[in-house]
Amino acid sequence: MSMSEWKECTLGEVLILKRGYDLPHSEMKEGNIPVAGSNGIIGNHNVATDIEPCITVGRSGSAGSTFYYNKAWAHNTTLYIDDFRGNSPKYLYYLLLSLPLKKMAGGSAVPSLNRNHIHPLLIKFPTSLETQHRIASILSSLDDKIAVNRRICENLEAQAQALFKHWFIDFAPFKNGKFVESELGMIPEGWKVGKLSDLGDIICGKTPSKANKLYYGGNVPFIKIPDMHGNMFVINSEDNLSNEGSNSQLNKLIPEFSIMVSCIATVGLVSMNTKPSHTNQQINTIVPYVPSYRYYIYENLKLREKELLLLGSSGTTTYNVNTKTFSSLKILMPDLKVIEDFDKSIKYHFEETLNLYQENLRLSTLRDTLLPKLMSGQIKV
Repeated sequence: MSMSEWKECTLGEVLILKRGYDLPHSEMKEGNIPVAGSNGIIGNHNVATDIEPCITVGRSGSAGSTFYYNKAWAHNTTLYIDDFRGNSPKYLYYLLLSLPLKKMAGGSAVPSLNRNHIHPLLIKFPTSLETQHRIASILSSLDDKIAVNRRICENLEAQAQALFKHWFIDFAPFKNGKFVESELGMIPEGWKVGKLSDLGDIICGKTPSKANKLYYGGNVPFIKIPDMHGNMFVINSEDNLSNEGSNSQLNKLIPEFSIMVSCIATVGLVSMNTKPSHTNQQINTIVPYVPSYRYYIYENLKLREKELLLLGSSGTTTYNVNTKTFSSLKILMPDLKVIEDFDKSIKYHFEETLNLYQENLRLSTLRDTLLPKLMSGQIKV
């Protein structure tokens, strides 16, 4: 590939963006077509926007976020490519990802993106369709592997939860033993019902003063609710504290593999950190007294989202499960030997999931490093 294959042109010369279509939730019909909103799928419908594939860019809300769908309904909170102009759709998707579209969003309360500001962007573009396909193939191979790993993680998580239910909901390994009445119903004899705080220290997070710029920008993870969404493990946080910021509230530092639970606004997300971290005040964390209790606590709390929502409902629009209420959650306390046996049986699911999370971080870092270099022609393919 020679640089003579590349030309300087405007984005509007290689693709045309169009505003998506309004579709209230009440008008979505039952179907398997994803409805593409500014930050991803917001529902399903029985009709797709009349172009395939469907490549969207967030227009309002999560302005600039870019997604690729084989087919989808492009919601009016998005822009979508209406004309590929004979170019590789997958290449155009990665081209949009490489552009600073999020920085171009205007507006204060709700950022928005104007397609008339995007089309004039100057870009370098390969004229050869073969070159476009090669570049897209390199990047999509990384994304495909990341997607496969995510599906394996979802399967491992489902298996782990099924194993927990088998042991501690159905009590299958103990069905031939004696059961007794308890606050939580019939349980194996010798087991107890306690409070969550009986199993570990409960730590409510805190945000260091943002007025002190020296507290931020280091290597100590500062975990917030968006970092937890869909993640068994949080291995990368959007914000980080400096050592000075961490030392300003050392009593809030949580060790690796603590169990974090979102308790304000978005309630019931459960994740574990992979290195010493801080969280903000919307998250309560359990630091197990006994390491073998870790996966038991995690799986127990994963099943209690509805209970936490009920506890956090106070007649206002914002859910809030305070630390005292959280600490007092009733929890089944099996014999330590039972917990140790369970820990051995489920450990593989968590360790393999963490390995895949770490591999995906390496792959996504490689993709993000290659993306601007491939899109500018710095790297030959």
